[in-house]
Amino acid sequence: MAKPTKPTVPDPALRSQPDTFNDRVEANVAFWETLVDYMSDTSDFNEALSNALVAANLPDLTGNGDALVKINSAASGVELLGTSANVRAVLSAADYAAIRTLMSLKGLALQEEADRVSTQGVWNAGTATGEKFITPAKLKAAVASYTAANVDDVTASASASVSHTWTGSPRKVVLEMDGLIPATDSVNLHMEFSTDGGSTWETGASAYKWALDGVTLNVARNNGSNGDTKALLNHTVDPIGSDANEGGVSGRVAIYHPGAARSTRFTGEVAYIKDSGNLSVFTVGGELSASSAVNAVRLLFSSGNIESGISTAIKFY
Repeated sequence: MAKPTKPTVPDPALRSQPDTFNDRVEANVAFWETLVDYMSDTSDFNEALSNALVAANLPDLTGNGDALVKINSAASGVELLGTSANVRAVLSAADYAAIRTLMSLKGLALQEEADRVSTQGVWNAGTATGEKFITPAKLKAAVASYTAANVDDVTASASASVSHTWTGSPRKVVLEMDGLIPATDSVNLHMEFSTDGGSTWETGASAYKWALDGVTLNVARNNGSNGDTKALLNHTVDPIGSDANEGGVSGRVAIYHPGAARSTRFTGEVAYIKDSGNLSVFTVGGELSASSAVNAVRLLFSSGNIESGISTAIKFY
């Protein structure tokens, strides 16, 4: 089919040219029929051209009922994609519930609008519901359960020490102290490990290596030992004061992979008011040198008890 020829547009009829005005009016009126015919021919030409282009690029449709049309990977044409009865059923499903049933997922996927709307209330209530997929309420309950199972708040009551045991091989055990006050003035804070759940404690002559560095007021301090009966968490030149106004020891100690049969290392930091009233801050690190799995830890002062009512949180990660 040939492309229609564009007709010649007649000259405009101008009142300033009275000699040609009437003839040009008639010519322009007659041109409308020619223009309409040209537009119709152009439309037919474009349709025929489009059909030809589609037919030239479309694969053979014979035997390809229910196939999907997709652009090929080269983006140069189209190809047909066969579908199974299940795929066609999913594509024509009326709602999410029908899709879940067809895919045998039931309540495991694709939340419905009602589920999304209700979860804010479930979250606020803090209770789990019957949905099979994860909801904010279930996530909140799981986090709370993990936290409760892995945090132990140990409270001393005129106790010689605070301790905790664990099972398995945690990646890290963290002790957080807040106001651990000694009953006796001018003492040092010790940490000891156990390999038998706290029945006995490692206190051999060279059981521990430790080192610390810090400052008291504006004086730099450091100390260490390559073989000691305990891990020391403060400098002996700056012993810890027992006055309630001094606030005891605050800090954090992390014990790494204590369940592994190797030297058990730790790092930490402490802050306290020494017996003279000056602030002391130290960074400390060390290890239990024996290659044994550790499953208990305790804190104790070099002399006397830990004041009653002081809480030490021991967390496991």
